[in-house]
Amino acid sequence: EIGPRACSAFAKSLEVNKTLTFLKLENNPLTKGGTDTVGVVDLARMLRVNRTLTSLNLFLTELTPEVGQELSQAMQENDTVVFLDIGDNSIAQVDQKKITDKLTDNQAILGAQKEVAREEREKKDAEDEKEREIQEEVRKAREVREWLEDQRRTRAEERCK
Repeated sequence: EIGPRACSAFAKSLEVNKTLTFLKLENNPLTKGGTDTVGVVDLARMLRVNRTLTSLNLFLTELTPEVGQELSQAMQENDTVVFLDIGDNSIAQVDQKKITDKLTDNQAILGAQKEVAREEREKKDAEDEKEREIQEEVRKAREVREWLEDQRRTRAEERCK
């Protein structure tokens, strides 16, 4: 069982984390029934600075309307989280909508980034293929030169006999 203190520790470590992309805290009393929101507020604030986390599951974690507002505000500064499950909590609809809208924006950003990366890969692959073709032409030209030189040598030897 993960509570407010552990949630706060997760938040602090995630502020500097460069590897974790998925965190599932589902079905944990992160606020001890809404009486201690420090940990999840820290978690929300972490979203303002973390750039590696892409998925956060906070389903059924006793989130309060205040925490929902903190999450909503923090998400406005985050472009990397594309999945945030806040279901079965007491978050105001307005904050749920803001979070959902931001997730949609982030998914579009991620899609655009993937498209750019795909185009760059295709361009590099085409450049690599062109380089291979050039190298193959160079190899063939060298073989032809060597063959011609061998033929010249053979004819010269035959004339000397």
